[in-house]
Amino acid sequence: MRRKVNRGNIFGDLTRREADVDRLSRELSSGNGGAIVFTSSSRKQASLESTLWNNGAFTKALVEGLEGKADLFHQNYISVTTLNAYISNRVKELTQGRQHPNTIIPESIHDFAIAMKQ
Repeated sequence: MRRKVNRGNIFGDLTRREADVDRLSRELSSGNGGAIVFTSSSRKQASLESTLWNNGAFTKALVEGLEGKADLFHQNYISVTTLNAYISNRVKELTQGRQHPNTIIPESIHDFAIAMKQ
């Protein structure tokens, strides 16, 4: 059973209108330091969930990646770049191309290891 979750509603129904998550993502990743922002889908896309995954496609891909599947070059660590590539491909695979995650990486941030593979 699949269900759709509107990613734009992450802040709840406080103002009775959809939060602009894309704008928030850009603001978080701008500036000198910035932040790397992974989002499950674009603003106009639903984030798909399934009882088969016990969560959403994005969360499933993220967990799999951090558990080691994103060690694409067999270096015993997961970097921002390899995690991004794994999540992007895996979510598209899980959802048959209906969901496309986005990642914003500021130019000032270079690739680095974010998890070690055990």
